[in-house]
Amino acid sequence: MEQALTGIRVLDLTLAYLGPYATQLLAYMGAEVIHVESPRGELSRGIDARGGTSHLFALLNNGKKSITLDLRTREGQDIFRQLLGRTDILVQNYAYGILESFGFSWETLREINPRLIYATATGYGSYGPYRDWSSVDIAVQAKSGLMSVNGYPDRPPCRLGAAITDPFAGLHLLTGALAALYQRERTGRGRRIEVSLHDATVGSLAVNLAAYYASGRVPERQGSGQTSGLAPMGVFETSDGYCALTAVQDNWWNGLLEILGRAELKSDPRFATPSARRENKELVDQIVNSWTHTRTKHEVEQELNKHGVPAGAVLDLEDILGDPQYAERETFVETEHPVLGRLKTFGNFIKFSDSPSPRLNPAPALGEDNDSVYIDLLGYSAEAVAKFKANGVI
Repeated sequence: MEQALTGIRVLDLTLAYLGPYATQLLAYMGAEVIHVESPRGELSRGIDARGGTSHLFALLNNGKKSITLDLRTREGQDIFRQLLGRTDILVQNYAYGILESFGFSWETLREINPRLIYATATGYGSYGPYRDWSSVDIAVQAKSGLMSVNGYPDRPPCRLGAAITDPFAGLHLLTGALAALYQRERTGRGRRIEVSLHDATVGSLAVNLAAYYASGRVPERQGSGQTSGLAPMGVFETSDGYCALTAVQDNWWNGLLEILGRAELKSDPRFATPSARRENKELVDQIVNSWTHTRTKHEVEQELNKHGVPAGAVLDLEDILGDPQYAERETFVETEHPVLGRLKTFGNFIKFSDSPSPRLNPAPALGEDNDSVYIDLLGYSAEAVAKFKANGVI
């Protein structure tokens, strides 16, 4: 069966993490994704670059075509207009106002192509007091409130170790684009979708906000624990590392006590209810840790999950690349990159019935598809394309 977005063309004017993450998912759904880069190459190609590309670029740009185009030039803008007329979805995550400075406001875009879906993402959006601020993950984690709940109460707020705001916003951008594409089937007209890193990140704070509304107090940072302070919940030491677990519900707690061989504590008033366990959190943690530290992290997670108690060994990046769950689900897929060699990149995280995930080509070399797009799609002659290159247009 063909992929869900077969026949849909995406013009990918994205850089770094947020936008490329969203457009790679579109490629996995079968869309033709044309990544438009400046003649110097997209930003992420230069991060720890090897031979004109990088591992970050390779992780987020599989299955795409690459063309070079300088939108600062009049000829480059004319070419871009022609591409827009043949495009279903335009995705971009330049800083606010950049694309408009090249003459491509939303009003202009829909004049060029009334059916165009325009999906745009910036740090803080196109309106609001922070609209013109520069944005990177660490600043947005701080400004959104996410950093305030991460870390330990006796230490400064801490950034999450992963750039989590980018895929959050990328998924919102993808969702909006797909909804607009569905609506276009009914109306025949395109839409503009806007997402901000700042807005999307706040969506991760529902549990924290619920605790704030319930108590009327700003919750303290709890490390790996829960905002409510319920116990046990956290990261516990094992003989070879750490394992995260939670048994805050009564059925989980009772199951955990059976595993620990401490069934007599079920009737102990210090542990009989979630609130009682919260009041005696230090003692609860001692009881759990006395068991976990004599076992490996995988023994702990296996035993707890066998009895319905949520737990997960703390894996490092090398561990996850060999994890059997990821292997079974093809979360990572092996590719043979012409410059970087054999490496594992992201597979398709969205599974469709009756439509196995395609194996995408490795991330393209800079301008790899200039000829096929400019000659075959737009109809320029080989001589014209050579002149564009000589003049720095592509």
